[in-house]
Amino acid sequence: FVSPEWYMANAPFPTVETDLALTVANEIPALVPRFVALPIANVSISPSPLWLQSQLNRLGVRPINNIVDITNYYMVLTGQPLHAYDYDKVKALSGGREAQLIVRKPKAGETIEMLNGKIITPHPDAMMVAAGETLACVGGMIGGANTEVDEHTKNIILEAATWDMFSIRRTSMHHGIFTDAVTRFSKGQSPLQNSAVAAKAALEIKKLTGALIGEAVDDNHVAEDARARASLHAPITTTSDYINVRLGTQLTAEEMAVTLNNVEIAVETHGDQLIITPPFWRTDLEIPEDIVEEIGRLRGYDQLPHELPTRSTHAVPLQPLEDLKNQIRDILAAAGANELQTYSFVPKKLLEDVGQNAEHAFAIRNALSPELQHYRMSLTPGLLDKVHANIKAGYKEFALFEVNKIHIKGKDFEECDGLPREFQTIAFVFASDHPLPGAAYYYAKKYLDYLLAELGVPSDVRPADVEPVFEIGRQIFAPFEPKRAGFVYVGKGEPANFAGFVGEYRGQVAKRLKLPKTVAGFEIDLERLLQHRMKGTYRPILRFPSTDQDVCFKVTADKTYGEVRALVAAALAGNPELRVTIAPLDIYQRSDDQAHKQITFRITLQHAERTLTTDEVNDLLDAVVEHVAATIGAERV
Repeated sequence: FVSPEWYMANAPFPTVETDLALTVANEIPALVPRFVALPIANVSISPSPLWLQSQLNRLGVRPINNIVDITNYYMVLTGQPLHAYDYDKVKALSGGREAQLIVRKPKAGETIEMLNGKIITPHPDAMMVAAGETLACVGGMIGGANTEVDEHTKNIILEAATWDMFSIRRTSMHHGIFTDAVTRFSKGQSPLQNSAVAAKAALEIKKLTGALIGEAVDDNHVAEDARARASLHAPITTTSDYINVRLGTQLTAEEMAVTLNNVEIAVETHGDQLIITPPFWRTDLEIPEDIVEEIGRLRGYDQLPHELPTRSTHAVPLQPLEDLKNQIRDILAAAGANELQTYSFVPKKLLEDVGQNAEHAFAIRNALSPELQHYRMSLTPGLLDKVHANIKAGYKEFALFEVNKIHIKGKDFEECDGLPREFQTIAFVFASDHPLPGAAYYYAKKYLDYLLAELGVPSDVRPADVEPVFEIGRQIFAPFEPKRAGFVYVGKGEPANFAGFVGEYRGQVAKRLKLPKTVAGFEIDLERLLQHRMKGTYRPILRFPSTDQDVCFKVTADKTYGEVRALVAAALAGNPELRVTIAPLDIYQRSDDQAHKQITFRITLQHAERTLTTDEVNDLLDAVVEHVAATIGAERV
């Protein structure tokens, strides 16, 4: 492949033949690194020659007139979109003394009528071209009707600019503008080709219309070293071995150099080393991997050897966190719960409905829909959002859970490289549309206790009497009612590790999401569970019979079931041969004694080596009663 002689970096502009005055001001050089404007006088607007119309029709472009057709032809030929303004209309909008083009962002309230007849208020980050104080073009996308070239046009301004491809994409999606120029600019164009394309198109216009070419304005912010070497990126250094390993080929450095030289990529070889300088029109060659792809493409992917890379047959080690997730799924599914996979993105309204602050959630810039605007800060809102729909579908009592990732915005929640930190949690919701005995809290806690017991994680639930310290905790706790919820701690000894929340939900949350009367749940940090999960050990089925005894304690009303149970368990601990099960049987408060309550336990005792005698059982229970009485002043009933 050989480029035409006129297509070169830093191409000279044509000789100046007219004194049409033109100035250009670029207020956003970071987004528009180069803006070339060429005034042309004495043009005559007419249909294009047959050869030009024929070429455009073959390329799928509709012929319009000789000026517009030339800009379209060279856009297709070089990939560089061009735009023609009516010089006299620009001059009039600029105040009448000289034509002035200003590249800038739109001001608040500004509008523009585009060539397709639509009027828009440009996106605040759009790149615009103004004639004086009036918008005249949506930069890199479509021209304005107020500077359109028509049959009365006598003088024009030919523009060849480079526009930021990311800004072009955002503005295009925002306004629904999908022109040929957008297609090309959104893929990135080289600013080193602007002068060559503008000069060639201007000479073609002169040839067709007898026009006179004025002095070009070249607002050029391309780096000096890139201009000097006529290549956007610094030379790429790699080796033939690096490329051969990735392609599976056996090419020499000289063969690679020939392949690249065939498409105007300059190569210096030093043994097996290659120093590669892409041509000015290639924006996609920047790192060694790009050269691997280029050589593979040019040689033909069908010519590469069809051999799979060598792989080990060793089993992949199981990741502890993934193992924990699978174990949780098995435990809760066996307990009758149903796993859901909800969207990672949630509507802002859902966050507000559950009391979360959307400012701490990552907003999705290019959301799939208006309903998926923010990244979730916890799993609970997504589960609560599904409760009413399932009840409406006829499921009157069910348990839902999800094991997944959450994120929250803030420097305290970033990894060392600045990326958002992922939190892994398990969320659970129990719901019933018909009355159940007892508070909803205890149904959720029953599932939680069962899950943690099966995982071998020691746990404790304490009153939610303080606000969570970290923002992630505040956002997860937002849906819960503090007076009917608790903090979950895991691990043995002190200080125990805070792991999450369990409880019922605020009345406002229940009202907004149409939750039933009986609904409660929990959300727990998986990393905490992983730290305190105990490895399972084999325990044989005991051959000797067990014995059950019920023990009732009268305690003050401020003592919780958990406190009393912990004391009972502590009194029975210490004998590895004795297997103990403690189950709640009853919690009762007499109407004539509000200062006390009675808690009844069913204690099951079983020895590994023999059958327990009545005296041994009585001695064990007496020790339990003495320990509880001595610690909290409980009375056996």
